[in-house]
Amino acid sequence: MNEDTDWDNIFKGILIASAHSKYDTVAKDEGDLYQITTPSEKASWANSVIHSNFDGLEHRERIATIIQNYRALEVSFKWHIGPGHGLGNLQAVLEEFGLQHKFDCLGMVRSTELLVGKVNPQIEVENIPSKKAKDFVAATMGGWNLPATYHESMCKNVLRQIEGGIAEYFVARDNGRPVGSGILTMFGGFGYLKRGSVVPEYRGKGVFKALMAKRLEVLRDRGISTVLVLAKSDTAAPRCERFGFKTKSRIQYFFEQR
Repeated sequence: MNEDTDWDNIFKGILIASAHSKYDTVAKDEGDLYQITTPSEKASWANSVIHSNFDGLEHRERIATIIQNYRALEVSFKWHIGPGHGLGNLQAVLEEFGLQHKFDCLGMVRSTELLVGKVNPQIEVENIPSKKAKDFVAATMGGWNLPATYHESMCKNVLRQIEGGIAEYFVARDNGRPVGSGILTMFGGFGYLKRGSVVPEYRGKGVFKALMAKRLEVLRDRGISTVLVLAKSDTAAPRCERFGFKTKSRIQYFFEQR
């Protein structure tokens, strides 16, 4: 890995490239701000400020307008601070307008070398075809405890991405039962892992490691030497750190839920 790499900029690009979209999604790129708005979708994954890099106090009216527009659509939305932001007063302004800081994600980097230690042989991991998209959705919703209202839109999005060659979807199974899920995409010559999820009763049984090992194997077979993740600082990030990932960037997530 090149120590001179601008990892903040790399992870900014990943956030933008990974933004979900639908037929009516409008993307707005103003250089210091990247935003998506989807009137037909109430969930925050389709309505968010992906990146903002300006002074919160100097741009109070601009921030207010963006928030008011989301609220007028009656959608949930989120706002990212970072990566590479460094303007601390933006957090105070967002909180002033009623947004809540829910969690941080760490941008982490690792080589694709083999993981240390054995992988649980009972857990089988498959790079699934589109016809098995429901298995991925079942494992993900169970792992994240998502409401049933997410099921239809998630199924459609998984099918679209598999069939369009946008991303590869992996399901971990124990005796055929979907117990974990993960995604692999490519970005700028790097592998990028996302959406790691394990159903509660299988946590601590090697499912997360099995999903990690399988995707690293796929990358090695393709000659890719470096892999990236965005991991929640209080859940996935400590596990990724145990697997050899190093933190290179940080993103704060603010939400307004409806």
